[in-house]
Amino acid sequence: MLGSCSTTEREATGEDPQHAVIDSLLRVAVEQERVDAALSHATAQRGLKLATTHGTPKQRAQLAGSLLYSAVQLDSMAAFARDEQAVLAQFDSIGDAILLTRHLRRMGDAHYRRTLHAPARAYYDRSMEVAREAGAVSELAEAMSSLGSLLLETSEAHEALALQKSALHIMDSLGADSLPRIRVLSNLGYTYYWAGEPDSAIHSYRTAIEAIGPTGNQQMLAWNLMNRGVAYIEKGLYTPAIGDLHRAYGLHRAAGMMFEAAACTYYLAYCHEHASPPGDVIRSYERAIAIYDSLGFPQRSMSVHGQLGRFLVDLDSARCAESGFSMQERDRLSLAHCRKGTALCRTLGFPAQLGDLLDGLCDAERAVGELDSALAHAQEALRIRTAQDFPSRTAGSYKDLGMVLHTMGRLKEAEQAYQAGLELLADQPHPPTEITLHDGLRSLYAHMGRYDRAYDHLLYVQRIGMSTFSETQRQELVQRGLQWNFDRTRLADSLSTAQRVQAIDAQRTIAELKAGRAEARSWAIATGGLLLLAGGGITFALDRKRRRERFAKEAAQLETKALRAQMDPHFIGNTLHAVNGYLLSNDPATASTMLSRFAKWIRTTLESSRHEEVPLHDDIEAMRTYLSLEQARTNDKFTFRIEVPDDEALLRTRIPPMLVQPLLENAVQHGIMPKEGTGNITLRVEEHGDDLLIAVEDDGVGRQATPRTERPEHRSLSTTITEERLALLSARMGRQASVRVVDLPQGMRVELRLPVGW
Repeated sequence: MLGSCSTTEREATGEDPQHAVIDSLLRVAVEQERVDAALSHATAQRGLKLATTHGTPKQRAQLAGSLLYSAVQLDSMAAFARDEQAVLAQFDSIGDAILLTRHLRRMGDAHYRRTLHAPARAYYDRSMEVAREAGAVSELAEAMSSLGSLLLETSEAHEALALQKSALHIMDSLGADSLPRIRVLSNLGYTYYWAGEPDSAIHSYRTAIEAIGPTGNQQMLAWNLMNRGVAYIEKGLYTPAIGDLHRAYGLHRAAGMMFEAAACTYYLAYCHEHASPPGDVIRSYERAIAIYDSLGFPQRSMSVHGQLGRFLVDLDSARCAESGFSMQERDRLSLAHCRKGTALCRTLGFPAQLGDLLDGLCDAERAVGELDSALAHAQEALRIRTAQDFPSRTAGSYKDLGMVLHTMGRLKEAEQAYQAGLELLADQPHPPTEITLHDGLRSLYAHMGRYDRAYDHLLYVQRIGMSTFSETQRQELVQRGLQWNFDRTRLADSLSTAQRVQAIDAQRTIAELKAGRAEARSWAIATGGLLLLAGGGITFALDRKRRRERFAKEAAQLETKALRAQMDPHFIGNTLHAVNGYLLSNDPATASTMLSRFAKWIRTTLESSRHEEVPLHDDIEAMRTYLSLEQARTNDKFTFRIEVPDDEALLRTRIPPMLVQPLLENAVQHGIMPKEGTGNITLRVEEHGDDLLIAVEDDGVGRQATPRTERPEHRSLSTTITEERLALLSARMGRQASVRVVDLPQGMRVELRLPVGW
């Protein structure tokens, strides 16, 4: 298949016109690997034949690698085994560690796609090993992310999540939006979804979609849209889910990605379960099964069988009549599909998905009265969920167990199961599951004649439904990027602050009452004291009102100054001139990328200016965009690195917006730009006790290189505004916030110290 190459063959000089043809064939072969494996294989063979006499060693190795990939997709494992070592030797001979790392990762992807988990993991491990030895940081992160996705299939969710977070941390430290970083964000979102954290999944997918932009990689855009739609479904947000899934379906169909198009069909059918005629939903699921079976992906068919079975078991008699079959036929079909999906899952070995399928089978068996079998499957699903430590999914299994026990008449055990599910969700809310658990308790207590308790749980169901599932509220929360856990943190902070204020007011009231009792010992003193207290109270209230108005005015003025300082007209003008320069030099791709980032920065800055506080993560992303713009505008005059602890709670910490950018701007304009050669800028975030330390460090000319009388006024202005904002903040919060400048042997460091837990 690979052919042999003479040692005397002419090495390419880059001037051979055949090179462009070979590159074109290679590109088509790679693009078709997941769309049409046979076409990919034939194209790679054609390219390799041409490259044998006219190509470079790199071209020959890449084409041979594509042949191996397509061989796995075509189940030609004998051909793969025959040529694997020869291709690996070709990559080794080139001496390009990054290329070798990428090849190993791609071979892992090829095997993972065919559910060959053991060889896939071996390739990922080898890819990471080579990447570490070569210092190929980006390739290391991609391999870690791919391995994390694989571990989800083997029920190692926590290790998978740790790998994805580490991979994203590495990508973030590189300081630039890129396709590899977007892939890692996508994989992180998928992992969050399987870990039962749909809010975090939606956040990751949204970040990836924004980074891709409307003109970016359409295949990656479609993949993220589809998976965000799935995460929306998990939240019960069917309207935005349908919008994302329709867009993704169109993109997948246009690219010939029938595997992904089938997935969209499956999820759209799920969204329409409660709105469309049952017959249409059933046909959509059956169409998805047929596509997966024709493509040879039984692991996907099993999920659709399970979901179709659960849909059927939930149909009432009226909807069954709409579909033209009886309740008995419904029970038979639902049980058949649930058993088919579960059997496939056991054969293929997917423990993470087995819990879902067992839950569905339990429902189907309970509906037909096979209670002993339903109880056994509910208990098995619960064991799987508990081992995986997915609170929301484990709570769902408790719900199924409670329903079986209730049907069997084991009421006390059913009550315990429902309560156990609710306890799991105390720290990690999941409204759809909470509703089913409360509804189960409502039904149980009504059966027991405890109507007061039944009524309490009915109110819970109504309250959660009204507060959480109002379509307008749901979409508003999604659009603003708020997450359920973030909301809980903010609520806790607000309650804590309110309690502190209430305690202070109570202490003040007690003190005033004591003073009043002491003064009441003398009528004359009491009369004078009351008059004095009244006058003082009026004076205090008026003074307090004036101080509040002055504080609000000063805060508004400082926020306006900060916005003006951040929206530096010179930076805006220079950025637009840079975009124009790329257009004039016939580089529209770079100009488009830069303009997209510039628009993102403008939008983020203006949006942040409307809020007193923003999450630390959002502010860091805005700074990353700003630095990448400055980097492009200055023709890579500097590199930058952003170092942030891998701590989700810390990243949710809320800080005043527009504090950090003036410091970065000073580092670029007055530290790096006057320096000969290139420089480096580091933005570092650390948690120091009760404080958050944000440091901006550069290796530029430093303050000592510029006489004080010649230092730019803009630099002192931005520093002054920052200091005034911190002073105002300290006065308002009662805790010290400060900024400190440290002169370094080469450059300088500015440290911003902020209280944590506002």
